[in-house]
Order: sequence, then structure tokens, then C-alpha cells
Amino acid sequence: MGVSIKGEIKPVGVFEEFFISNRKYSRVTLHNFDYIRKKNIMIGSIVEIGIAGDVIPKLNRVIKHGSKGITITECPSCGEEVVQGARTYFCTNSFCNGRMEVILNKLFSRSQLNIPGLSYKTLNKLFGISDVRELDKLYTVEPKGSKRILKIQKQIDKIRYKDDRLLKIIGTFTGNVTAKKCCGDT
Repeated sequence: MGVSIKGEIKPVGVFEEFFISNRKYSRVTLHNFDYIRKKNIMIGSIVEIGIAGDVIPKLNRVIKHGSKGITITECPSCGEEVVQGARTYFCTNSFCNGRMEVILNKLFSRSQLNIPGLSYKTLNKLFGISDVRELDKLYTVEPKGSKRILKIQKQIDKIRYKDDRLLKIIGTFTGNVTAKKCCGDT
């Protein structure tokens, strides 16, 4: 299971891997817990998987039901309490590791700050950053001779004042127009 930028728990079905057209598949999205209930998917179910659009695995149907229902009482990423929404569950921890990974990966993606090679894992490994509250370390960490850190810091210096993109990511409900207005751009 994964956690979205808004804290929604995203169920994923894991199955024995198989190949179609030289592509390996071993996971399928289960969308939300309402979908799981409607399809009566259980742990140990035998399912038929199809491929949508030549690439994306899709659960077609349940062939044989498993013996154990799927329940969730805590976030699979941080272990905090979850609350049930209309169709799914939400992590109550605003700084959940799963949420932080999604936020930081999106922040450094091509469409936002566009820093190649910088991801949540890299931030954690090179800079000791695990959530957005620690982003100041990017600007204050002393380079320790690593060419990779120096290259990343040069990229960061180029985008240091493009705050509207940072606002769009950190404020999960802030879109392009609002973020630009907050930064004085029109």
C-alpha cells in the first residue's frame, strides 16, 4: 500500500510476477477500499489481470476468493492511526514518511523544480532530509567533496527563488494560479 500527497491510503495488489510483451508485472492498483469491497477482493484471492493501453496492469475479475478480508487500522508507511473516509482511509499524520516521499519526489520532478537525479531517497541519503520541514538543509549543508552533492547544489541555486512551484507542492490544495498570486507573479 502507498500513501498519496493528501494522505489517502492507496491499496496495491501484489501477485506472482508474469511477463507480457517483454514487460514484467507484479503489482496492480486496487484504486480504493470501496473498489476492494465491491469486487470482494481478499488476501489470497486468485485474480485475472489484464493490460490496459498496452502497459498498465488492470484487475479484470476475481476467479477465486481468498480466506482473509482486507482491513486497515494504521498507516502502512508511518504506523499512525488512520481514519475512514467515504471510499478509502486516510493517514492522520501530516508528516507521514509516505506523504513526504510523494511530496518531495513531486517537488523535484521535471514539471516543478526540475532537478535531475534528486529524489526522496537521494535527499535522505545525501542530505539527511526526510520531510519538507527539513528542506533548509539543502541550502545549508556543507559539500563534502561529493561531485553529486555539488551538482545538486548548483541546480538548487538556479531555482532558489522560484517559490510558486514550492508552494504548489507543499500546499497540496494550492494550484498554479494561487501559488503565483501568493508570490506576486501575475
